[in-house]
Amino acid sequence: MRDLLERMLQIAELWIPVECETAELRPGDVKDVYGDVVLTDEQCGWKAALPMERSLRDLLSAAGVDDRDGTGRSIPFSRSA
Repeated sequence: MRDLLERMLQIAELWIPVECETAELRPGDVKDVYGDVVLTDEQCGWKAALPMERSLRDLLSAAGVDDRDGTGRSIPFSRSA
Protein backbone atom coordinates (compact mmCIF):
# COMPACT_ATOMS: atom_id res chain seq x y z
CA MET A 1 0.00 0.00 0.00
CA ARG A 2 2.83 2.36 0.86
CA ASP A 3 4.42 1.84 -2.57
CA LEU A 4 1.15 2.74 -4.32
CA LEU A 5 0.62 5.82 -2.18
CA GLU A 6 4.18 7.02 -2.72
CA ARG A 7 3.86 6.50 -6.49
CA MET A 8 0.57 8.44 -6.58
CA LEU A 9 2.16 11.30 -4.65
CA GLN A 10 5.08 11.28 -7.08
CA ILE A 11 2.75 11.39 -10.11
CA ALA A 12 0.79 14.25 -8.51
CA GLU A 13 4.03 16.06 -7.65
CA LEU A 14 2.97 16.23 -4.00
CA TRP A 15 5.81 15.82 -1.54
CA ILE A 16 4.17 14.50 1.60
CA PRO A 17 6.05 12.15 3.93
CA VAL A 18 4.38 8.77 4.33
CA GLU A 19 4.62 7.29 7.79
CA CYS A 20 3.14 4.17 9.34
CA GLU A 21 1.64 4.71 12.77
CA THR A 22 2.71 1.46 14.37
CA ALA A 23 0.88 2.44 17.56
CA GLU A 24 -2.36 2.23 15.55
CA LEU A 25 -1.72 -1.37 14.47
CA ARG A 26 -3.77 -4.03 16.21
CA PRO A 27 -2.09 -7.24 17.43
CA GLY A 28 -3.64 -9.28 14.59
CA ASP A 29 -2.83 -6.82 11.77
CA VAL A 30 -0.58 -8.15 9.03
CA LYS A 31 2.52 -5.98 8.68
CA ASP A 32 3.56 -6.92 5.14
CA VAL A 33 1.48 -8.36 2.31
CA TYR A 34 2.89 -9.38 -1.06
CA GLY A 35 1.09 -10.55 -4.17
CA ASP A 36 2.16 -12.40 -7.28
CA VAL A 37 0.29 -11.54 -10.48
CA VAL A 38 1.73 -14.62 -12.18
CA LEU A 39 -0.02 -16.86 -9.65
CA THR A 40 -3.27 -14.92 -10.10
CA ASP A 41 -3.11 -15.56 -13.83
CA GLU A 42 -2.15 -19.21 -13.45
CA GLN A 43 -4.66 -20.07 -10.74
CA CYS A 44 -7.58 -17.81 -11.66
CA GLY A 45 -7.01 -16.96 -15.31
CA TRP A 46 -7.24 -13.25 -14.49
CA LYS A 47 -5.04 -10.55 -15.98
CA ALA A 48 -5.17 -6.82 -15.38
CA ALA A 49 -6.60 -4.94 -18.34
CA LEU A 50 -4.59 -1.81 -17.48
CA PRO A 51 -1.09 -1.33 -16.11
CA MET A 52 -0.91 -0.12 -12.50
CA GLU A 53 0.60 3.22 -13.60
CA ARG A 54 -2.45 3.92 -15.77
CA SER A 55 -4.83 2.95 -12.96
CA LEU A 56 -3.07 5.32 -10.55
CA ARG A 57 -3.22 8.16 -13.08
CA ASP A 58 -6.93 7.47 -13.69
CA LEU A 59 -7.57 7.54 -9.94
CA LEU A 60 -5.75 10.84 -9.58
CA SER A 61 -7.61 12.26 -12.56
CA ALA A 62 -10.94 11.30 -10.97
CA ALA A 63 -9.78 13.15 -7.83
CA GLY A 64 -9.04 16.29 -9.84
CA VAL A 65 -5.33 15.84 -10.60
CA ASP A 66 -4.73 16.21 -14.33
CA ASP A 67 -2.01 15.01 -16.71
CA ARG A 68 -3.06 16.96 -19.78
CA ASP A 69 0.15 16.86 -21.75
CA GLY A 70 0.73 13.11 -21.25
CA THR A 71 4.32 13.65 -20.14
CA GLY A 72 3.74 12.19 -16.72
CA ARG A 73 4.00 15.63 -15.15
CA SER A 74 0.78 16.13 -13.25
CA ILE A 75 -0.83 19.42 -12.39
CA PRO A 76 -2.02 19.47 -8.75
CA PHE A 77 -5.60 20.56 -8.36
CA SER A 78 -6.83 23.22 -5.97
CA ARG A 79 -9.55 22.17 -3.60
CA SER A 80 -12.32 24.67 -2.93
CA ALA A 81 -13.61 24.83 0.62
